[in-house]
Amino acid sequence: MSERFQLPTAMWAVQYALLGGHRRTMMFVFGYAGLLTVGVFIVRRMFLATPFPTVAAWCLNALAGIQVVIAMLGGCNAIHRAILRDFENKMIESHRITPMSGTGVCLGYMFGSALQVMVSFSITLVVAVGLTLAAGLPLLPLLQGNLLILSGALSLWSAVVFAGMRLKKPISPAPILIGVSVFSVPIMMGLPGAGLLLGLYPTIFGFSVATGTMPIPDLALIVVVLVNVVFAFLWLGAAAVKYRRPDLPALSGRRGLVFLFLWLVVATGGVLAYEYITRTSMRGQYDRSTALTQWVATIIASLVVATVVTLCTTQCHWLIHQGRSARSAWDRISPAPFRLAAMVLVLAVMGGLGFGIWKDLIPGYKVDPDEWPRALARIWCVTALALLLTMITAHGVFLSALTVLRVKSAWATTLGLLLAIWALPPILDVVLSNVIASRDTFASTAYTWLFACSAPGAIGAAWTVLDIKLFPGLAVQGALAVLVTLLARRGRTAT
Repeated sequence: MSERFQLPTAMWAVQYALLGGHRRTMMFVFGYAGLLTVGVFIVRRMFLATPFPTVAAWCLNALAGIQVVIAMLGGCNAIHRAILRDFENKMIESHRITPMSGTGVCLGYMFGSALQVMVSFSITLVVAVGLTLAAGLPLLPLLQGNLLILSGALSLWSAVVFAGMRLKKPISPAPILIGVSVFSVPIMMGLPGAGLLLGLYPTIFGFSVATGTMPIPDLALIVVVLVNVVFAFLWLGAAAVKYRRPDLPALSGRRGLVFLFLWLVVATGGVLAYEYITRTSMRGQYDRSTALTQWVATIIASLVVATVVTLCTTQCHWLIHQGRSARSAWDRISPAPFRLAAMVLVLAVMGGLGFGIWKDLIPGYKVDPDEWPRALARIWCVTALALLLTMITAHGVFLSALTVLRVKSAWATTLGLLLAIWALPPILDVVLSNVIASRDTFASTAYTWLFACSAPGAIGAAWTVLDIKLFPGLAVQGALAVLVTLLARRGRTAT
């Protein structure tokens, strides 16, 4: 049953009253506007000898930073506090028995609790526009940057709402936002599409656009804004489903495949966008090894996303098998077709959109141009097998954690085991290879097929110059997938 759209007027009224109503809102508006105006006036008085456009540019930089802080930390924390308050006083359980739809409640939390944040954002923008016009500075970069910040904030806020719709206590998003922001540059260089998933990069880079340090083409601006709006709708839809049925995973079946598809488009497009920006800003200087690193990282990240979707479908199917009611016919479908569809989706989307990336990688790093088709088939076959075997293994490990191990946190146990399966073989092979190489001064470090016993290791070895035998490692992955599948079936039979 799909959630109907409903204006959350009741939720907005409640959130508005909790924020203090008309009196406190008006006091906040005049107080904040006066504070900004006085701050600009003080800065101007401190630098009377400096031309006014220069002082205005300094103030606009500060105002752009304030906008980023308001949108990221202010909005996310306000929404988190509202959901946490209703979780602690059980009010959210009362909402579930009212006629309000899931979308109405989620929109109520998103825009009702962030009212003062939106007012602050608007006042700051008005002051910045007035300052820009008074100084005779260009207005377009300021508007473009604020549009980017706002679109990224919508995606961030909807993700916080989705994260809060759970049976357990909501977790504050501030540490995650601060941590990702601190390491945004390394993540951007290694995995350009990652930040678009939660709207972090548009929010952060909106500062550079608003201050005029990084111009953005109109087409790129439209694409980024649309991507963030699409992700906002995705998170809000998932939050509405999770609100109505918190006992079942929201990203299951059809919704999980839609999420995977959007991630693949954004992640692959991020690598292409990084290449375009680098060529444009660095006068054509672009290292193809950077593209190779980003491409391998994108495939491995897609492997992780596909695994999460697999775990969601597995949990949903298992809970329904235990007697939970299904939301729709999609919940009753076995996880096997979704695993196959996820593999095909990864190869199809990344193979189509990423053609401009990988078509030049194989001849330069692997083989002669004459043998390019055979090398291409080999690399994509290894990628497909690694994807499929990993999802089968994740399915078996998760069911084993539920039925055989019977741990309280099956998700944490499964992700921990998968991380060990992915990390231990490459680490062990690197250690052994370096130990062997250290015994002989003239010997070079040579890795073995043990490196390919891990799915990320096999994918990385297939796409790079690492010359090892891949199929023994894939055979080990297949044996492990069969083993955990048999163990999971035995556990289900016992229960």
